[in-house]
Amino acid sequence: MKLFAQCAFVALVSAAGWGALFATLVSPVLGWIVGLVMAPAIFTIFWMAERGPVAQVEKMYRRRFDD
Repeated sequence: MKLFAQCAFVALVSAAGWGALFATLVSPVLGWIVGLVMAPAIFTIFWMAERGPVAQVEKMYRRRFDD
């Protein structure tokens, strides 16, 4: 649950920042769209970095060769 909360926090803060940037520079509507689209994408990137298949293989090799 801690990892989920960390990923969600990073995703929301990042998406809010990008949304605010686009809202300021381009238009408020585009800012909302960017924020809503980027939040799940950023969350997925951070989640897969810790729990995805590549991370699982990396952990397996670390256990095997770090002895």
